[in-house]
Amino acid sequence: MLKESDIEFLAPVNGALLWNVLVFLGRQIGAVWSYLQSARIWWVVSSVVDFAFSVINAHHTLEYVFKTVTYAVCFCLTILYGAVRGTLVARDRSDLNFYVGRLFTKVAPFLGITLTVEGAEHLKNLPCVFVVNHQSTIDVLCVGSFIPKNTAMIGKKSLAYVPLLAWYLWMSNNVVIDRQNHEQAMRSLEAVGREVRDKRSAVLVFPEGTRSRTYNKMLPFKKGCFNLAVGGQVPIVPIVISNQKSIYDSKKKFFHGGEIKIKGLPPPQKKTLLSLFR
Repeated sequence: MLKESDIEFLAPVNGALLWNVLVFLGRQIGAVWSYLQSARIWWVVSSVVDFAFSVINAHHTLEYVFKTVTYAVCFCLTILYGAVRGTLVARDRSDLNFYVGRLFTKVAPFLGITLTVEGAEHLKNLPCVFVVNHQSTIDVLCVGSFIPKNTAMIGKKSLAYVPLLAWYLWMSNNVVIDRQNHEQAMRSLEAVGREVRDKRSAVLVFPEGTRSRTYNKMLPFKKGCFNLAVGGQVPIVPIVISNQKSIYDSKKKFFHGGEIKIKGLPPPQKKTLLSLFR
């Protein structure tokens, strides 16, 4: 067995040996790094990745599956980040849609999508109600590119039963509406309208109520968003997302790259708004 004096003797020796080993490994790693740089290994890796993407893009089904999975995974991770951040930092909850939205847009280049926002000056005048046309799941990515701070979103009640999404909706002060109970939904919207006015915030809704899969024709608007604006005495700011027909279609199973334009429009006059209720 080792005696205490033996341990005291071996300790500095083992320490010096360990240091020498670390120095040796460091030099070897440095030599390998220098070799990889001189061999332009990163150019090779980049070429391989580009080739893999070209193969995937050449086959529509592979491209659709790859981009859809990438979109879904990034969405879930972003929502998880938002839910955790909202739980830990309560003061960020009113701005959580802004932070999460901007983070989610980082995936756009990997999907070959370019997001261009026009009319940004109309997105800064709070309080207001943002109304956005709804075409596909890609709209979530589009909203993330322009949604300002202090803005909540309104969604259908069924979203509150999706485990991870429900946690995020709760932490980000978003609102879910039971569309099956019309009276309760109207009361909820009126309350939201008053809160938007009092807190000088904003709320974003998809007035069509569901996705318009035709891409070339919008669905009739639900009156809830207009009741919300009238009840809170706040303006409506229309936001138009360009046609996505050539980029994404879940029925035809294709997911291509391209540019999506998002344009903010000036609020309509009160006469135009009130004429909808006559």
